[in-house]
Amino acid sequence: MNQNKSTFESENIVVDWIGFNIQGLLDRKQVKKIAEYLFQNFGFNSTIAVGSDGKEEILFNDSKNNYQVFFRIYKYSDIYWDGIKIDFSGHNGHQFYKVIVANQVNWKTFNHQKDIRISRLDLCYSRKKTNDKINFESFLKQCYVKVARNKAIKNTSLQQNSLSWIFKIGKRGSPNYYRVYQNQTQIRFELEQRGATIKPAQKLIFQDHIEEFERIMIEKFFKYSERVLAIDENYTDWLIDYFRRKNQTKKSLVTGYFDQDSNNLINAHDKKTFFRFLQFIAFSQTQTANTKTFWDQSYSILQFKINDFMDFIQINNKNQYQRELLIQFFDKLQTMKPFVKIITNNSFQSFTIFPVVKAKKQFGEYGPWIIEVAILKEFFFYSYRFFLPTYFLTYQKDFELEIKLQFIQSYSNESLQKTFYSHKILEQYKKNNNKKKAQLKQYIQHLFQQALKHKIIQNNLQIQFKNKEKKTQFIEIQELTSLLIGQSQLIHFYEQLF
Repeated sequence: MNQNKSTFESENIVVDWIGFNIQGLLDRKQVKKIAEYLFQNFGFNSTIAVGSDGKEEILFNDSKNNYQVFFRIYKYSDIYWDGIKIDFSGHNGHQFYKVIVANQVNWKTFNHQKDIRISRLDLCYSRKKTNDKINFESFLKQCYVKVARNKAIKNTSLQQNSLSWIFKIGKRGSPNYYRVYQNQTQIRFELEQRGATIKPAQKLIFQDHIEEFERIMIEKFFKYSERVLAIDENYTDWLIDYFRRKNQTKKSLVTGYFDQDSNNLINAHDKKTFFRFLQFIAFSQTQTANTKTFWDQSYSILQFKINDFMDFIQINNKNQYQRELLIQFFDKLQTMKPFVKIITNNSFQSFTIFPVVKAKKQFGEYGPWIIEVAILKEFFFYSYRFFLPTYFLTYQKDFELEIKLQFIQSYSNESLQKTFYSHKILEQYKKNNNKKKAQLKQYIQHLFQQALKHKIIQNNLQIQFKNKEKKTQFIEIQELTSLLIGQSQLIHFYEQLF
């Protein structure tokens, strides 16, 4: 099953400049024809200049129009090829790209159709400006240090202007030119791309394959941002969130962001049901669905054999007792509204997520059980943030369930630093015999080793001890022992993002 498709709009990416070259077009009448087309159909005023230093002339102008396009003709130039450049800068580029997305541009009007090329594309991500200038400056300095270590990247600068600091990577006219700076209201992350960086995808624009074009350019934007930016949760949370959604693995246990403030997130009675719910959501991601609409709301309809679900969660599908428990689970599926707050955002709380759940035998008394579930389409296609490996899909004993749920809750946190509340687990089993306590600590140790093996966490930990006189200890996961776990109050660990 595919998640929501990534687009400029869904990723809050804005086109801040788009420019075109038409090689060989020197006829001023033809240029005027293009300008007139943009003026009459889309409200773009226009100016023209000849050569790199030619005086600008107005082609078309109406004071009521809010947008502008600029033409420059190069003829017999030692610097450029012969032809014209067409530039839509800033909000003009944003507007013209909206026209492109709406498939309203007749590219034949531009003549020399085979020779038109995208010469420049600026993409920008903006986030709300902070009031802490010192921390923003510190962030940019971290970025500068990171890029300085990369010998393949040239021409890096960190400068201060009248408003704030500005970090630049590359130089104007290079294939990739990146800037980070503040204006009056926003922090802007801009990537200016030219030439070879755009060439592989530009034909998609002229063929009206916008979705594929945006997917490619988004991937370029975020990968380059990751390359040059320090990972700081105050400024690059948007970058962290993107890579979380892209770090998908097959047959994963999926979750969104948990509410970390709740001490009693899942009560004791609901834990098994909730874990089964997570398993079902993971299973649903492997299934195809049809769409139906009820009361102007779209739902995805899943139909599957209950044995297939049992195989997915590694339960013996010949076990009649387990099968009956699963049928009871699906019978309760419609009453799970409180869980929605845990793994989704507030937009899902106003709808019934599972309006229809059916369980029936396919061929009478001896046929296989068939489950049919209607899932709110928005929920079915929800873009999950965390994808935990198959190790987290199952459990054998109740204490394994407790430990895995504690880890899942801790891991499903916006911060890259996570906190595993080891004392809560240990406290629950303090009255058990020493053998059970030893098993418990060994399993916690094994869980962290598995998380490291599957590269979802980093190797370093911080142990915060119950004994307040002992200082926090920094260790690697290979050094995590049952003794240290038994003495711990909290275990701080770190998400492996890249």
